Amino acid sequence: MSRAMSVAPSIRWKPVLPHLTPTPLRRYFVKGGNLNVYTEADLRVVEDRLNSCPREILGWRTPAEVLGKQ
Repeated sequence: MSRAMSVAPSIRWKPVLPHLTPTPLRRYFVKGGNLNVYTEADLRVVEDRLNSCPREILGWRTPAEVLGKQ
């Protein structure tokens, strides 16, 4: 089974099972694609976009607001 990596605020990268990979990541990364082709700056842009998107589960606050980064 292949592994996917996801962004976590306290840990740079942590492994997750592929079936748990959030759908919003598919907007930026092709399933089964090689993440090694992206620079750290590219990944930071995606991280910032995902963390600035309001989530219903967070009471329509952004992850950045919840984590006190905004």
